[in-house]
Amino acid sequence: MKARFINFRPTVILAIIFTLGVYCGYLFTNGRVYAIIPAILLLIFLVVFAILKKKNAIIFVSLCVLAISCGFANYFARYLVVAPKKENFDRVLISGYITKDSNQEYNYLVLQDVEIDNGGDKFKLDGNLSLYVYPFCHAYANSVEFEIGYKFECVGDVSSINIFKDGIDVYHYKQGVKYTANKIYVAKTMPANKGVIDSIRGYIKDSLYKYMDKEEASIALPLVLSDTSQMEQADKDAFRQGGISHILAVSGLHIGFLVAIISFILQKANVRKVKRFFLTIIPLLLYCCLIGFTPSVTRATVMCVVMLAVQLLGGQTDMLTSLAIASFVVLLIEPFYIFDCGFLLSVGAVFGIATFSNCTRRILKKYNVNKILNFVLTTIIISVGATLGTFFILTWFYGTVSFIGVLLNILIIPILSFGYWTIIVGLLPLPFIGYILFIPQTFIRLIRLLALWATKLPFSYAILPPLTSGVICFVLILLIYRGYFNFTLRQKSIILSVLSIVTIGLSVFDALPKQNVDAVYFYGEQANCVVATTKENNIYVLSDFISTKDIDILEKHCNRYKCNNLNLYIKNYSVASSRTIHAILSQFKVTNIYKISGNLNYEVDQTLKEFNQVACLQTNSNDVIRAIYYGDARQIMITVCKARILLADTYDFYPERLASVDAVFASNDANTIAKYYQNIPIFNPFDSGEYIFDTFQFGNFTIFINNGKLKIRL
Repeated sequence: MKARFINFRPTVILAIIFTLGVYCGYLFTNGRVYAIIPAILLLIFLVVFAILKKKNAIIFVSLCVLAISCGFANYFARYLVVAPKKENFDRVLISGYITKDSNQEYNYLVLQDVEIDNGGDKFKLDGNLSLYVYPFCHAYANSVEFEIGYKFECVGDVSSINIFKDGIDVYHYKQGVKYTANKIYVAKTMPANKGVIDSIRGYIKDSLYKYMDKEEASIALPLVLSDTSQMEQADKDAFRQGGISHILAVSGLHIGFLVAIISFILQKANVRKVKRFFLTIIPLLLYCCLIGFTPSVTRATVMCVVMLAVQLLGGQTDMLTSLAIASFVVLLIEPFYIFDCGFLLSVGAVFGIATFSNCTRRILKKYNVNKILNFVLTTIIISVGATLGTFFILTWFYGTVSFIGVLLNILIIPILSFGYWTIIVGLLPLPFIGYILFIPQTFIRLIRLLALWATKLPFSYAILPPLTSGVICFVLILLIYRGYFNFTLRQKSIILSVLSIVTIGLSVFDALPKQNVDAVYFYGEQANCVVATTKENNIYVLSDFISTKDIDILEKHCNRYKCNNLNLYIKNYSVASSRTIHAILSQFKVTNIYKISGNLNYEVDQTLKEFNQVACLQTNSNDVIRAIYYGDARQIMITVCKARILLADTYDFYPERLASVDAVFASNDANTIAKYYQNIPIFNPFDSGEYIFDTFQFGNFTIFINNGKLKIRL
């Protein structure tokens, strides 16, 4: 009997076709009619096989047509359900309850069960509401405390948001946010009755912070609840650059630990298989509910349920098939998760393990190695597989790929497995049991120090531009290596070599510096860093140069685009960090350095002297970035390709002295300026939550100038 060309897994193929249907639905709703071409091609195949009377082919192609149609219809139906409504309410009383999605560090709140009082006309919003509360907002407030479950009240303007404005805003969609509020005048909070879930989350958080130090508790919290809001940014960066950020998002690793704990207890209690199955599944579902059914934990739970069910029925588990079923279930429930970073990373990691790692482990079994060496090699193989599966996704979303992660995972996973057990035990509501948390505190401190140490090593991680052209070839490489396609050893070697060369070539092409465009990119809170680029390959950077984030931003731009001249503009020279300036001058060839305001900074002066640089006061009106002085530099003008963008502080704003501009970015209340200018776009960086989360784009707002005309992309 002739062997099949493909090791047929209909579930995998149908899941891929369903995902394609979801993506086609996205393209179609964005006005791209060609999205229906795959469905038309499948129908043509169906007609051809019907004419040829190929019964099995007709059945399978019919299922493919059904899968792509279901994916398309599922996305389109969800799109119609969440289609934005244009609603605006000025100066209304807002009340709602603070949810777990709030981020106290950034004064970012998400409210649920929101009620609006518009002059006596009270009604509830059909979605959650997001807002930012800053100190000046509640100068008249009564003891504002941002606790989950507290009732929050304020006065402000409410407007609906469009999550489809630029692709899909998955971040706000996951939070259920349909509205945003600004111009917050008075704010106050008051305790309220928490729900069961919020009470459990509060108990876990309070217990961790009671028995552990702050730094370790902030890392233990995401290990249990996937909540990184309390972590320091330096720790987040260290974990990501060290390639171990996956431990901070509850997914397959954590679900595996939990299942192992439950299975161990049930086996010791001699519970039968059927009861054991349900007694394992129920806690998993409750845990998912506690986490909030995030894409990664949902994927991991569905995979676990499938594998446990197959084992119960006496069958053999297949990781690739389980992954396909899990992905299908997640996208069936939430089709927009196809664009979610967490979901894609979770799927990519498991795909890499299911293809590369499993095949390599089978090869390893042919050699008789001792248990310790086998454990080390298996950990390396699994870590490499997960890294390969997420490589292209990481370059797209984060622009960084860790090389030290393989080594760190060998050291961290065994430590974490024991630490996770002790955290679970320490959180049990028993007298004095919390004191056992000093054990995982020691382990977490060690993991944190390893992550911080590893990121300081040379070549521990690389900052790369998005590498997407070779994705399909790379997926084929993993599938062929896994044995999904039946080739002879010689054919396999030749095809893998050719595909590898093509993938590397396409990735190198993506990594080559691209021609700059006339654009302005905004980063960070209050637009702390602004990068302007021109077609002449000149890059202009305006920042306080206090944070090391400026270095990452420069690396992204200089790696992605050609740079003939790099010019630095220091907002306030007096507070600039000599360490940041030194790091930038060490890594980049800087043409000019200018100071917008501030004169004295001995440490920075010495740093500039070391590199034969001088910071000059910027006064030339022809420069791309220049200050408008009214005693001090409250306003800064950016001119790119004849388009003029104003960065304005609304305190001491002088509209009568302002030259004509094409757009204004206000550092707080944009409405103060809006009343002076009716026909130009005015934005407030506070209105977008994107700056505190990794996004597709290079900042909060991207302004493209074409033929002297301004185009704003949010």
